[in-house]
Order: sequence, then structure tokens, then C-alpha cells
Amino acid sequence: MKIFKKIYTKACKRINEYELLDEWSSYYLFLFNNKYHVDILTHHWNGKRRIESCLKRLGIRKGIEYNEIIKGKKKKVHYDFNIFIDDNPEMIFDIVEYPHKYLLLYNSPWNKSYDCKPYRNVYRVHNWQDIFEKIQQLKKLF
Repeated sequence: MKIFKKIYTKACKRINEYELLDEWSSYYLFLFNNKYHVDILTHHWNGKRRIESCLKRLGIRKGIEYNEIIKGKKKKVHYDFNIFIDDNPEMIFDIVEYPHKYLLLYNSPWNKSYDCKPYRNVYRVHNWQDIFEKIQQLKKLF
């Protein structure tokens, strides 16, 4: 966990230099938000306005690709969502306590050393196509 915190803290300071998942983000978010309800839940220290600005710059619009940005005050798993897409490996240890919730752990430099295979409700994803396919599989469980 120390390695994660060290790398993640440095990466957060340069968050605008990183791509938001991949170039298909806007397309898939649009599809998902038309079929499901997409909200963005964050504990990010940069705050809601900075995230909104980053999303807008990427062409990801409120009401079209997502509904709300929620600034989390409690652990993400305590919110009423079924599927979480996140790059924080610490969520693995929270989500396993909730067998009907799922974590799609987006592959990043700070979580590569975490193995998702031992957990029945945690899956590693590398791009939006992976996310789409996994959600198609998981929706059969709901």
C-alpha cells in the first residue's frame, strides 16, 4: 500500500497530463448513460470543479455522458451503486465485503501489482471495450 500511495500522490499532482482512461471514454459513457445511470463518484482532492473542467475539455458533458459528479465523504462502496470503475487498488479490500457490488479495476501504474483473480467481484480492465464487455456479462446477474 505504501508504493500505491507514493505513486498515486505524485500522479494526482499531474492529473491533467493523463488521459481519462482512453480515447473512447466519451462514446462508451454516452452509451452507458443512455442505458444505465452514470454518476462520477470521487474522493479526489482536486475537487468537483477541476474534474468538471477536465471532463468538459475531453468532450464529456453532464446530462449526456454522465449525470452528476458526487464528492464522496464516505467509502465509495457505501454509495448505492452496483458497479464501480476505479483505478484505486484499495477499493479491492472494501468491495469484497459487498458480494453484490463489483469493481472494475482500471489498469494503471499504481495498481499493476494487485492481482484481481482471487476476488469474485473484482476484475481488471484495460480500456472501455473491456469495461463494456464486463458490464454486459455482469448485467445478467442483476
